Amino acid sequence: MYTDTAVAGDVNGDHVIDIYDAKLIVNNAGISGDRLKEDLNKDGVVDIIDFNFVEKNFISINPYFPISNKPVEKTKNLTLEELKKTLIDYSCTSELFQHRNSLRNNFRYVYMIRLNI
Repeated sequence: MYTDTAVAGDVNGDHVIDIYDAKLIVNNAGISGDRLKEDLNKDGVVDIIDFNFVEKNFISINPYFPISNKPVEKTKNLTLEELKKTLIDYSCTSELFQHRNSLRNNFRYVYMIRLNI
């Protein structure tokens, strides 16, 4: 039986897990759908859980492919920590926005009941 597997996190398919994979996840956070390459846990949404795979396996090289690429730890302006903070800030803002919309919908429903609409 074949049991070897590569670690999760190589979003862009370059056989390394680095800052560029993390950036793709952050740039696509909140997107939902089937077969998203950034959705590493395949739950249908790109989120912090997917980022955690990249963070856990950061600077890893796929041992099953000969490569000449070296994982990039940071760019001139980006580090993994900065990207994670951006994603967490986005997640908090998104949750607050969803909560606000839910409250608005509940208010509209109650208002419609009171008016017998």
